[in-house]
Amino acid sequence: VAGTNDIIVRVPIMGEGLLSARVVALNKKPGDAVKHDEVLCELETDKAVYPVEASFAGIFKAWHIKLEDTVLIGQDIALVTGDASSVAGLPVEGAATKPAADSAAPVAITAAKTVSAPAAVSQPTKLMQGNVRPPALSPAITKRLDTVVPANLLMDCRWEPIRLAREQAKSLHGKAAASPSAMMAWCVTRAMELHAGFRRVVNKDGIITELGDFELGVAVALEGDRLGTAAIAAANKLPWADFVTAYNRAIEETRTGRILEVQAPLNISSLGAFGVESATPIVVPPAMSTLFIGSAHEKMVKDGGVVYPQEVVTLSLTFDHRVVNGAGAAAFMMELKRLFEAFRLPG
Repeated sequence: VAGTNDIIVRVPIMGEGLLSARVVALNKKPGDAVKHDEVLCELETDKAVYPVEASFAGIFKAWHIKLEDTVLIGQDIALVTGDASSVAGLPVEGAATKPAADSAAPVAITAAKTVSAPAAVSQPTKLMQGNVRPPALSPAITKRLDTVVPANLLMDCRWEPIRLAREQAKSLHGKAAASPSAMMAWCVTRAMELHAGFRRVVNKDGIITELGDFELGVAVALEGDRLGTAAIAAANKLPWADFVTAYNRAIEETRTGRILEVQAPLNISSLGAFGVESATPIVVPPAMSTLFIGSAHEKMVKDGGVVYPQEVVTLSLTFDHRVVNGAGAAAFMMELKRLFEAFRLPG
């Protein structure tokens, strides 16, 4: 059925310092209907029994685990056929359907091919000009938005260092060169390492957990104006070459239908292919922030009494005020600006 994908369910973050758990209950079998917030299985830690709940609706497909198994945080445990948009957690409406030129800001949202799945999923709908259409953002996402206390900051960064690094990478590696979006994602990861507030996730009960190793989320557009998120696992642990490989692989797998429940503290998004210079993204828990990267454009700047044009990208950060305050978010943005404007190809 068009619009459905196999969604990979993973072991969620259950609390600071908890790395593994034991499977004590499996509540679904292949073919069972899955409702939003329904308990799929139960995991036991040394502190409590933790229910793993569905953040989407669909049809249960398969377990990758069995009773009494020991599972690790982030491990794939099940497949559910459902609507990819119900687990997207993405920050802006719309999707880029063509690549941006190298001189433009990186395009984190890219076109995708839908993978058909064997079962239909019932979704709330509304009537639009005689046709029944699903909402752009699923109820599973909008429900999570209710708890967020959003705030937004804007900051311009010089684009020239990234553009020059891209040109150097192309001269060295040709078609295998790292993209501008991968370069900026690398900078975001380094800034997250330095600012603990941006390594935090928020569970459905509002409990904030600070992570040591963390994922980085990147927005990917799916066919039919649907949204997905690519996840770069343990992004902070990867050296440059491995990071670029993992980034490209995560984007491509999401394009071709591999949909994950992402547990990234921060998601990156862009509409650079449309020439969008700025936007106000939304934040969907468990993420505590979303960074929108605008397209490269010229802006008049004043320096020492001299006014001149400068090529910049505008960064728009929306963050959950429950997790960090304005000063903490501003410090993160200043660090990000410093990293962008001093970027050189690692190694």
